[in-house]
Amino acid sequence: MVELPPTLASWLKRHGLRVDVRAMKRHPESRNPTLLCRDRGGQRVFVKSAVRDDPGIAHEQVVLRALQSLASVPKMRHAAGGTLALEWLEGRTLWELRRATKPCPDEAIGAALARVQLEGRGAVSSFGVRGDLGERLLWTSPAFFASLGPASLQLVKQVQASGPALQSLRELLEGETADRALLVHGDLRQANVMVHRGRITFVDWELCGLGDPARDLGMLLADDVRAWLLPRDEEEVQSRAELERHARALMTGWENAAAQLGFTPADDHRSRVMRWTAEALLRAAYTMTHHHAHLPQPLVDAGIAMLEAPADWSLELLGLRRPGGGRFGRAAPHPSPLPAPQGEGDR
Repeated sequence: MVELPPTLASWLKRHGLRVDVRAMKRHPESRNPTLLCRDRGGQRVFVKSAVRDDPGIAHEQVVLRALQSLASVPKMRHAAGGTLALEWLEGRTLWELRRATKPCPDEAIGAALARVQLEGRGAVSSFGVRGDLGERLLWTSPAFFASLGPASLQLVKQVQASGPALQSLRELLEGETADRALLVHGDLRQANVMVHRGRITFVDWELCGLGDPARDLGMLLADDVRAWLLPRDEEEVQSRAELERHARALMTGWENAAAQLGFTPADDHRSRVMRWTAEALLRAAYTMTHHHAHLPQPLVDAGIAMLEAPADWSLELLGLRRPGGGRFGRAAPHPSPLPAPQGEGDR
């Protein structure tokens, strides 16, 4: 028997939902409890419930209600207060597909992301990602410094020792409020992209708002850069060629779909994608220092190098756009600013 808070148990009963004990799961990175339930007809339903008055799920309810006409967001079944019931999504996450060495529809993911960012920008009026490391690195408070362990402190010192990296980060964050802001997911890791029979669905919209569309692209690319530089296990190992292939297909899909919808990104869009990739890498490194007291130096080096020379990284990972628009070819030979994977050459 599963022990549930009385309010949640009452909510489930009121909506005709029962917990499927055999398949109940809790995502290890989720802040809030998640349940696999069944409705009266036996259909599976995914339920999220906020804890400690977390405002994220209430925000997600409002946004998803406004986005229900879009194909790339999950459909709501019930929503009230701090509890949200969504359709159960079949398939695998992009993270799982990468590890299973299955073909990944990167171009389709990029196109779906562009469409939801453009078509959904009227759903929100503000943007605020909680816990942005970039802001803490730029505007460091005594309280933040006091909270750092030795490994975290070393990370902060290395980033702050690079004037060009800090200036690049400042320009990135100050440009977040540009007039051409779109809907931004805000937490678009590969684990939050579901793929099933041609349908691409982006899940976990608790941090979404208006912002720089390059942020979401950078966060997705950071997962691939991390898998190349510092894979967690053999299943995650990714070659440099695979990294480039994924990155260029994702960008091709995004830019072609944006063009079809009449949107022209800023001239520095690709450089901003690289800077957001750097921010995501540094955030991942900071999380590792906080939880494991270990400094993942390859991620820190890549983050700093990417902030210092985003144009070089853009050429290396995304290639060159052909004059007149359209699809993208491989870049001409270019000196690589990327640090090699720890202890290895290019795989």
